[in-house]
Amino acid sequence: MSPIAVVFLLPAVVFMEPNVLDITLSLGKEHKFMGVLLFLNSAAAYGANLTNFLVTKHTSALTLQVCRFLSLVSTTKNYEHLFTSKLKI
Repeated sequence: MSPIAVVFLLPAVVFMEPNVLDITLSLGKEHKFMGVLLFLNSAAAYGANLTNFLVTKHTSALTLQVCRFLSLVSTTKNYEHLFTSKLKI
């Protein structure tokens, strides 16, 4: 996330949800893996954005749209196969 987004979004979050920092800190104290999960989530988001940037840089935006479409079609076909096989049983 860019620093400018943090500057604009953090005050809005604190204003709209005044106790969000207390809840976050209490969850961090209760669950010992909260920091690890937060790091893994951030790393996955960074990796997805980096992959998106590199695909667009080295090919074109159209290639990225085609990849997203094929991924959507593949996922839809997989779910369709999964649900139809479950319904036949």
